Amino acid sequence: MADLCDEVDENDSLTGRKVTVDLAHEQKLIHRCVAVFVFDKDGSLWVQPHIVGGGRLDHTVGGHVDAGENYEIAAYREMEEEIGLTGVELTELVTGFLSDEVTKVHMFGIYTCEATSDWKFVPNDEVHELKKMSMNQILEMMNTSPDSFTGGFINTMKKYQQIVQQKSGINV
Repeated sequence: MADLCDEVDENDSLTGRKVTVDLAHEQKLIHRCVAVFVFDKDGSLWVQPHIVGGGRLDHTVGGHVDAGENYEIAAYREMEEEIGLTGVELTELVTGFLSDEVTKVHMFGIYTCEATSDWKFVPNDEVHELKKMSMNQILEMMNTSPDSFTGGFINTMKKYQQIVQQKSGINV
């Protein structure tokens, strides 16, 4: 059976319709996703070359929120499924962030965490590879080679930068 997700409006309110992810993408229906930025203790970010996205770099963890599920539960579920990371605390940056990605529209919940020192990524069916990059490398690539990233990553990374800057008063 196809995965079902909740359709939401531009205010992240449920419309009452449950649709397949494929239909949501085909018809550009707004539906919920999570993005988790997983950092190491030195502040480098793990990114994944997205299998479906032609190898473009994407969130450490990303996925659709199942129908009836909330953002936080989906983030923990996806993190365990995709990269095998458990036992860490997620920090919610924002939920209800609208990301129009040309061919689809996602309403994101964005989270961060720091990987434990004993965590070791094991390639699997969903994520074949992770790359560790400094924020400077990522931001430079976003400026010089934006096509190296998925649209969702670019949109959520810009939101991440905005939130961190507001909280700290410094540019990321």
